[in-house]
This record gives sequence, structure tokens and C-alpha cells, in this order.
Amino acid sequence: NRRILTHDFVHRTHWLMFRIYYPIVLSDWWMDDWISKVYPRANTLRHLDVQVHHHTWATGGGGEPIRYRVDRAHEKFLALELQHGAATIVAFRRQHCAAG
Repeated sequence: NRRILTHDFVHRTHWLMFRIYYPIVLSDWWMDDWISKVYPRANTLRHLDVQVHHHTWATGGGGEPIRYRVDRAHEKFLALELQHGAATIVAFRRQHCAAG
């Protein structure tokens, strides 16, 4: 999937800004959307030389891969969490970066 980051790594600055990896009100599906959209594109890098193996077989019965069911109840939190995340990034930059 090239539209969102399904396997992500963040810099330690992310921890300094947010104190958590993802907003606690989001689950599974919505965490991928949040991390993919909260940072401006200029601050996101895809490493095409990094391979991540998605072990869906680990949760499937009899070796069959399964995917989780999307909990749509958490979708309603995404827009607000993106706004909060963007504001957190702006505030951090103003406080810690010379150019703001």
C-alpha cells in the first residue's frame, strides 16, 4: 500500500513531541492513517531498501493468513487527532527550532 504507512519508524523527536507513538483513542486501521497524515510529506521518507515481513500467518488458524476487522467506531477520532497532531508539531517547532 503506497497511500499510507503500514509499517513505520519514527525519530526520537516524535517521542519528545507526542510522548506516545499513536493517539490512544485510535486503533489498528486508524493508526496507519494518522501516522501517514500527521507529518507533512516533506518530513516523511520511504526507505525502499527496507523490507518488512508482515506475519499475518501468526494470527491465523491453521497457517491461513487473516486480517483484523476494522473497528469503525474509532474513525470519528481521526480528524480531531490529526488536527491535534499538526498543532503539536507546529508548537514544538516554534519552541525548539530556530526558524520556527
